[in-house]
Amino acid sequence: MNVEPKFRFCVIADCHFSAKTALADRVLIDDINKLGADYTMVLGDVSGQPGAGGPEMTHRAVELLNGLEMPWRNLIGNHDIEFEPIETDRENIVMWLRTHGYRLPWHREDRGPLTFLFLSNERFREHTLQPHEVYLTQRQLAWADDELKRCDGRPVVVACHAPVLGSNLVVHPELHVRAGNAYINQNHAPGQMMDLCCRHKHILFWFSGHSHLSQAHPNAIINTLGIHFVHTGTTSADWAREIKRHSRVVDVELERIVIHTFDHDKRAIDNSLDLVIPHSLEHLLAARQTRLK
Repeated sequence: MNVEPKFRFCVIADCHFSAKTALADRVLIDDINKLGADYTMVLGDVSGQPGAGGPEMTHRAVELLNGLEMPWRNLIGNHDIEFEPIETDRENIVMWLRTHGYRLPWHREDRGPLTFLFLSNERFREHTLQPHEVYLTQRQLAWADDELKRCDGRPVVVACHAPVLGSNLVVHPELHVRAGNAYINQNHAPGQMMDLCCRHKHILFWFSGHSHLSQAHPNAIINTLGIHFVHTGTTSADWAREIKRHSRVVDVELERIVIHTFDHDKRAIDNSLDLVIPHSLEHLLAARQTRLK
């Protein structure tokens, strides 16, 4: 079935751009440009080592992302605000925002038939249990709740660095993403995230990264309560946990949505990992309304 996509967007995560991976990083940007997407979501952790979260690496990442030939938007991951010479989380976030040219860490943007909501990590040094826990403040959650109320029933795609507890999405069993930081607000009432999903019936997709896993796992995309929770892998050879560098390409067509896997080593879409949702956005919205009555 060959149908021209109504709208195409890409999702990349955990790029960890660095001098060591400079050639592969430029190839990544070239490959995304060739996909002909209308929009690209970046799920944070773009700053590599040494100096992750610092001005030099953040500036390097933004310069690379500015090579994208379509609109793009980034959010804050755990490694994006870990630069030790900066004394406070607030100062690190302000530096990140200024380098990107953003006003706030969170953002809503309407593109094509979709509304995109970007939610950002806001804490590293201030954590008492696990500095790499992806943390959203109550202020940010209140903003998200208000914006979702204003969406007027438009289908919503949410982007955040880490997944939602209760989504059943794949996470890594190794300590880095099990020791209190596998999920959003894991040590701070994590059930609030699923509550947000249940109350707002026009959330259809939730994209996250953080685990650096392959997208070939059966539970790398999970439909829970009518929301497709989608894991996005890493683009970095240095950070890939299963020697797989994967990103997402999503085609929104009139009567179906196709979630593809882009393999960065093959430099092509791996159609064997396609997930075809044989329904329109309108059908998915109606199904969520019925399911949650």
